[in-house]
Amino acid sequence: MPVRGDDCSVSEDCESGQQCRHGFCESGSEFCSDDAECGRDMRCSRLGRCFEGSCLVHEDCEASQRCRNRFCFERPTPEHGVFFERRDISPFNEHLSFDSSPADRGAAKGWGGGLIDVDGDGLQDLFLGRGLSEADPSYPACLYRNRSVGTDLRFVAEPTLCDHDLGKVLAAFGIDVEQDGNEEVLLLGRATFQLHRFYPEREQLELRTLLERNDPRHYCEAGAALAIDLDHDGDLDLYVGCQLRAEGNGGRPLPPMETIMANLTFLQQPGGEFSLAPPELDQRMANPGSTLALAAADLNEDGLLDILLMNDSGMHLGAPVNSGQFDPGRVLMACSPFEDCLYRQEPLGEGPAAYGSFMGAALIHVDGLGEQIFLSDLGPNRLIGLTQPRLDSGAERGVRLGYVGETLLYAWSALNEDYDRNGLDDLFVSHGPAGPENASIHEDVLLLQQPGGTFIPMGAELGLVQHNGEDARQDGALWSARGAAKVDLDLDGALELITVPLNGVSMLQSEVPALGHSPRCTVKPRPTVVPSSGLGYRVQGVDGGPWRRRDVQGELRFGLPHVIMVTEGAGTLRFPSGAEKSFDCEGKAGPVEVFEGDWLNVERSGDRLILTMNSPWWPEDTAWDLAVASADGSVRPIACQPSETGCEANVGPNDVRLMLRRDGRVWVPRWFTVPE
Repeated sequence: MPVRGDDCSVSEDCESGQQCRHGFCESGSEFCSDDAECGRDMRCSRLGRCFEGSCLVHEDCEASQRCRNRFCFERPTPEHGVFFERRDISPFNEHLSFDSSPADRGAAKGWGGGLIDVDGDGLQDLFLGRGLSEADPSYPACLYRNRSVGTDLRFVAEPTLCDHDLGKVLAAFGIDVEQDGNEEVLLLGRATFQLHRFYPEREQLELRTLLERNDPRHYCEAGAALAIDLDHDGDLDLYVGCQLRAEGNGGRPLPPMETIMANLTFLQQPGGEFSLAPPELDQRMANPGSTLALAAADLNEDGLLDILLMNDSGMHLGAPVNSGQFDPGRVLMACSPFEDCLYRQEPLGEGPAAYGSFMGAALIHVDGLGEQIFLSDLGPNRLIGLTQPRLDSGAERGVRLGYVGETLLYAWSALNEDYDRNGLDDLFVSHGPAGPENASIHEDVLLLQQPGGTFIPMGAELGLVQHNGEDARQDGALWSARGAAKVDLDLDGALELITVPLNGVSMLQSEVPALGHSPRCTVKPRPTVVPSSGLGYRVQGVDGGPWRRRDVQGELRFGLPHVIMVTEGAGTLRFPSGAEKSFDCEGKAGPVEVFEGDWLNVERSGDRLILTMNSPWWPEDTAWDLAVASADGSVRPIACQPSETGCEANVGPNDVRLMLRRDGRVWVPRWFTVPE
């Protein structure tokens, strides 16, 4: 109800925030179409909200200005195309946690978080984890709901997911289980893998209870995960990475470390529940290495998503390889439907180059070289090809950043984006030492790609915060970056960099909207044919050029959002199925939903299979064939003859599933049921 005060004749007779109506001072409207609907000293924003100050969104300012903290500032013209500024937003910048004591940092990895739109309002909510140390003060793992209004960033703690009772939760990964646009969250930590649902009602499931009682992976220190359809049955499954556990078990001995670190595979069942994968699949996917980060991409252009495992073998490039080290990282290449496997293993490099302390990855397009995998590492980083032999061109391209003098650099998270808007992919790389010695040289950098495909590292000259002792909140230590993610939190068309440390407080740095720069746009894919929770997408600008992949990036213990930020305000989104849909942000920041649509339909008439495809993105002369699975599990190829609406094929009475392949090469990665 309106709050009435003293009698008035004009709004100037009322207190700030009130207006005079019918002789009474009443609180002004929250929503508005003009200033008259707002209270005294308040204005109506272009956002349609009443506010105090100079602005609520950039559009409230002059065209040469931008809005920050309700003040209008001149837009800069950055010398290097991009500039950042730190923003302290309560309670984000107050979230404090520790992964080690000041005396012991050697094996610690740092805590993380995740980005999930749990309420479907288009704003990314932020989960921040907690470290493993019992040092006080330390915040519990917590979900902060994004309640931003315009460029005013606001976060509110979610009571049901902000408590020490959650345990030592390190990271959060979003997953849209039912593919209905409502996101669930997977929380990972020490001896816990929790799936939380928010819609249609609140629900929590501890996946660890699905393990056999004597399974050593009860002790798994989980910090990485993929939501991916491993068996191509149309439902998303979960692949969880387990890491080296540096501490004991309350004084009791732990099982052998390689058994604790073996990764976990959970398959989604038709009803939406999860079960541990059957032993034959579970053992093939186990990977008994310290998996710090996971990613997935179609590396060989066959339509099937391959898996990147960033394992920490305890080595660095150039060090002698000892037999006692942990398993190195690798690629799990997806098998075709005609092979008796789901994945086959391939090394990340030849011989000693396969070993490293791989901490994160990004898939980037290098000018003159094509797509490459950037691997962040202890010591020299790598830049390797998508297919074997995966030769390393990191040194010649300027991305190694291995040493300062004789001191090894620790590279952690890697985030790809065209930061300086020159049309080339760049990299944000977070750095941080394990101890305080020489810590001042471990600074976060932007690797800006130059024409010709070389990279130049920059930091403070782009406004990036230099590591300091105040943010670490520990005597004698410097703040040391670990996990990171990028997103547009307030939907103002400028990206935010979120970085979390080994110890201390989280960091938020925002891109400064520059003069002449159009808003970056947030695109939200809505898949239909092939399920996806943020994996397998490519974006191309409206003027063409290379297809960019923005879903292979990041680092341990930090889940990325399911939205894609694009520098171009219009273009084409390619779905995991291969379908292509255009989008146009119309000069705004979004989010813009892009729907795949039901472009494929499978029917049966007698022994004739009729496939109808509304797919104008492929040429009319596209050739199709099928992999058809029978009830006995055998799979055979059959031709699919062209028709006016797609193609047709003969099937037998015992045929139960089919998968499509175009031009004898590229699969639509999903098994479809053969209609009865």
